Amino acid sequence: MNEKSEALAMFKKFKVMVENEAKESIQCLRTDRGGEYTSNEFSEFCDLHGIKRQLTAAYTPHQNGVSERKNRTIMNMVRCMLSERSVPKTFWPEAVNWSVHLHNRSPTFAVKDVTPEEAWSGIKPSVSHFKNFGCIAYVHIPDNLRKKLDDKSIICVHLGISEESKAYKLFDPIKKRILVSKDVRFDEQKQWNWENKVTEKSNSRQQVIDCEIDVETCSTSSHHDHSNDAQVHAPDDASNASNPVSEEMDLIVSDSEEEGNNEVNELGKRVSRKPGYLNDYEAGNYETGEKRVLANFVFSILVVDNQSNSGRRFYPSPVR
Repeated sequence: MNEKSEALAMFKKFKVMVENEAKESIQCLRTDRGGEYTSNEFSEFCDLHGIKRQLTAAYTPHQNGVSERKNRTIMNMVRCMLSERSVPKTFWPEAVNWSVHLHNRSPTFAVKDVTPEEAWSGIKPSVSHFKNFGCIAYVHIPDNLRKKLDDKSIICVHLGISEESKAYKLFDPIKKRILVSKDVRFDEQKQWNWENKVTEKSNSRQQVIDCEIDVETCSTSSHHDHSNDAQVHAPDDASNASNPVSEEMDLIVSDSEEEGNNEVNELGKRVSRKPGYLNDYEAGNYETGEKRVLANFVFSILVVDNQSNSGRRFYPSPVR
């Protein structure tokens, strides 16, 4: 509805749809005292179909509190959805339809243990098709609409579901058109940047995803930045000004320090350790004389044993 004067035409459509679905007729209509509801045509239509009118008092919207609170809830949802994904305000009708669709399938205090949609139709609704409003959607292109080397999908923006088809309603930001398709893949972590016409992450709007970074340019700019910082912080002595080689050496030293910090993960030299079974033995220090005394003691024992034997003799030389 673009203008308030279309209220009567929209009410006629609503009356026919509701009475066909519920198999019941509208008996009472409660509205405020807006001019679109108090016109002669509107009153004559209600009298013709036996619809009772209830009008609120002037400047007392709380008498129609259910409708006013529902409008506030829906508009709060619309405002949040448009702001979260930076969707232009021209898509507020799609946001209203999607918020009403979500609200009718959410628990409420008006009906117990069921959702409004289930209480109205008697069928438990499905929520598997719920997606974030304004997220990126990749729509499949049928084979008969593309060539062999063309892309198989296009990037669109999710705007809810279609009222006529069992499919999603999407917007093509490149060609500025509305698409209806069921073959869609969603990326709810990304959103469309309406200013730069690229996709970006939803949690950081300043970081564009589809961008190319020139590594050589970045490294060159960083090198110039370091050199400029060195020139700015350099002292104003005449010796430093007359010796530009020292500045180059400082830059080279800083680079070597950075390279040394990057080599922290290198493996060190392997350390050899004494086996555990050698802990059962005691060995003296040869330099202090303990090992020499022990060797001479063993030598004396061997000499006595050799002399007592009648056979061969073995004379080891003493340790000196």
